[in-house]
Amino acid sequence: NATNTLEDIVLTNMARGFFPSVAQGASTTFNTIKSRKITEGGLYSTSSAKFTVTALDISEVGQQDIKLFNYNATSTLINSTFNTANLQFNGSGSGGVERAFTVDLTIVDTLGAPISGASVTLKDKNGNTLAGYPKTTGADGKIGIQTITTDYYNYNNPSGITFNSHSLTVTATGKIDYSQTLNIQAPQVFSVVMSSNCDPQGTDKAYPMRVATTTDPPIITVWGTS
Repeated sequence: NATNTLEDIVLTNMARGFFPSVAQGASTTFNTIKSRKITEGGLYSTSSAKFTVTALDISEVGQQDIKLFNYNATSTLINSTFNTANLQFNGSGSGGVERAFTVDLTIVDTLGAPISGASVTLKDKNGNTLAGYPKTTGADGKIGIQTITTDYYNYNNPSGITFNSHSLTVTATGKIDYSQTLNIQAPQVFSVVMSSNCDPQGTDKAYPMRVATTTDPPIITVWGTS
């Protein structure tokens, strides 16, 4: 496999746009590539050329945004902009185009402090837990930036198969379980705020208390002022 680095490249006023003709190794970096004002296709995927591009922007093309020819590998496009209805599958093959976006998630408490040891689970629309999940947050409340596949286009499904919407579940000791639906159609950067039953609720303050159960009725002692 080849190893190449291309960053911040503009391909314009050409017949063909971006065309990685051979399979790329894990160390290859294709990042921030613009393919615009192209008379034919904006991206070409051929034979067994597997590659990943981050921030590919295809616009103003004369023909299809993406052209595939007898393709038997995967083109992974992360945080990229292209017309998903403008893909052309030529010949036959087992390969396709994978659309993905990054998710940067931080788990915090109601005071904004990161929560370590929280368990994060992400499932696709079919209820399948994504590979590698659940993940556990570190001291910074993060699980690292995740790349989530949202759609896949191939010869059998040229219009695409979507895995959206995803469901996010977060649990942590002493906190109320959190769940949210994520329709991932762009890079995501956000925080999940987890609360506990002892957290203040609006103007209702949380005060330390002690319950003595050795008496009948029990005695509840609360420290604080109204």
